[in-house]
Amino acid sequence: MIRRSIRSDERAVSPVIATILMVSITVILAAIIGSYVLDIGEETQVAPQASFSCSDTTPYTITHEGGDNIPESNLYDGSGSSVSVPSGDGDGEFEAGEKINGNKLVYKKGGDSYVLKDCS
Repeated sequence: MIRRSIRSDERAVSPVIATILMVSITVILAAIIGSYVLDIGEETQVAPQASFSCSDTTPYTITHEGGDNIPESNLYDGSGSSVSVPSGDGDGEFEAGEKINGNKLVYKKGGDSYVLKDCS
């Protein structure tokens, strides 16, 4: 008689665990779907990841040492004028090994701007 009462108590654990699992899965799915619908996980714009070096003499020359290629249309000097790559291969991108004349290199995209290299 004692054994039957213990068995009947253990059987109640399974439906409780199942209910908790179903509720937690529902909450997780609701959070995932909600984030897509509300665009909570928007991508943020960041500056390209690249390394640059400056020459020691003025006028300065900024050399792209490595990292991401940068479109010339997004590059500006310290005064806000657009920059072209005189040593480039004509593909419209500032790539490793190419050089730009100037003392400051600024990357602009959208409403954001980032100073990539300041030689002054």
